[in-house]
Amino acid sequence: MPKRKSPSDDEGDDFEQSEDDQPKNKTKASKATERPVTIKKPKITTSGSQSPSSSKKKSTNDNGVEVFTSSEGERYIQLGQKKRVTVREFKGKILVDIREFYGKDGEEEKPGKKGISLNPDQWASLKKSMDTIDFLFANCKK
Repeated sequence: MPKRKSPSDDEGDDFEQSEDDQPKNKTKASKATERPVTIKKPKITTSGSQSPSSSKKKSTNDNGVEVFTSSEGERYIQLGQKKRVTVREFKGKILVDIREFYGKDGEEEKPGKKGISLNPDQWASLKKSMDTIDFLFANCKK
């Protein structure tokens, strides 16, 4: 049988001490007092500030189409409750961006993943196809 090692045989090896062997510290603080207390700050709004949804500026085009301006200064046309068409420049290219936006009421809406950006050639092709699309739309079976 192999001989058992004692702690004095291998001074470099680690060995476990039982809880009884460890000195007791009665002044140790509880876990609840070790953690910092976090308090949420209340949202403070001044009477002069406007919510982002109310900062939309509205103007009317010659065709009677309402054109809005976002807080970033981009002009867009509202297609539905959360859908917009924006003409913008992205990475040096002009695009027609048809996109769904998300955000809670009273907060600033942000662009979502759902949408499409068309370059000028694609936009021209879509405009040229409008009558055909209208025809297909009217004859679509319900």
